[in-house]
Amino acid sequence: MDPEVIAIGVVFATISIVFVALFINRTKQEEARQKTLQRAVESGQKLTPELVETLGKSIDPEVRDYRRGILLVLFAAAFFIVVTTIDMGGAANDVFQYLGLFPLFIGAGYLFVWKTGGGKK
Repeated sequence: MDPEVIAIGVVFATISIVFVALFINRTKQEEARQKTLQRAVESGQKLTPELVETLGKSIDPEVRDYRRGILLVLFAAAFFIVVTTIDMGGAANDVFQYLGLFPLFIGAGYLFVWKTGGGKK
C-alpha cells in the first residue's frame, strides 16, 4: 500500500478516535452527575437550584481554553515532526505540513483568548 494512503488514513483515524474519546468522557461525566443527584434525592437531601447548578458546572472556561490551546499547539508540533520525518515525496509533504498549521493556529487562538481574559471586564 502507498505510504500516502496510510498517512492519510492514520490522520483521519486519529481525529476520529479523539472525537469518540471526548464523547465517551462527556457521557461518563454526565452519568456521574446524574448518579450524584439521584443519591442526594434518595438520601432525602434538599436540592436547591444553586446546588444543582454547581454540580452541572464544568471547569473554569479560562482553564479550559489554556488546556485546549496547549494541547492543540503540541499536537501541531508533533504532527509537523512526524511529517518532516516521514518522506512521502513531493507535494504530499507540503500538504501535510500546511494541514499541521490548522491546529497550531486554533491552539494559538485559544491561548490568546486565555491570555486576554476571554472578554471578561
